[in-house]
Amino acid sequence: MRYTALPLVALLWACAPAAHQPLAPLTGTPGKEQAFFAQYPARLLDAAAAACNNPGQTMTRPRPDEVLCETLPTPDAAAALILSYDGMIENLPRFVTGFAAAPTDGGFLVTAQNYIRVPRRALPEVEIRLQDAILRDTMQGLLRAAGGTLIAAQDM
Repeated sequence: MRYTALPLVALLWACAPAAHQPLAPLTGTPGKEQAFFAQYPARLLDAAAAACNNPGQTMTRPRPDEVLCETLPTPDAAAALILSYDGMIENLPRFVTGFAAAPTDGGFLVTAQNYIRVPRRALPEVEIRLQDAILRDTMQGLLRAAGGTLIAAQDM
């Protein structure tokens, strides 16, 4: 299920200029990476929106500076999530990849997130954040290639 966002990441990576920096250590909030951008990251947000076009994907822009791509899991994964978290078949779990930009001193803070959202019957929905080194490395590389400077987890 974690690889359903990889086409999105591959397209975004292809749209970004090359940059090489060492990877940050696996710390902080799983599925959340942040980077500082000196300029508004319009190219990154537009590429994220354009890349969310595969079957089973839905792109939303809750705010002008935010892009969410929600992907349906495989039927087996959806069933397992529904059973494990008291979910419902009327509102299926989704793998969410999101990018949000917020103005900050001298630029913009971009937060990239990956998580599984499971709506539940009698309780608030749950966000499942997986500590996955491959996805973390890919998202960090994408933020750097798009022109961002990673923010260390202890700075978040």
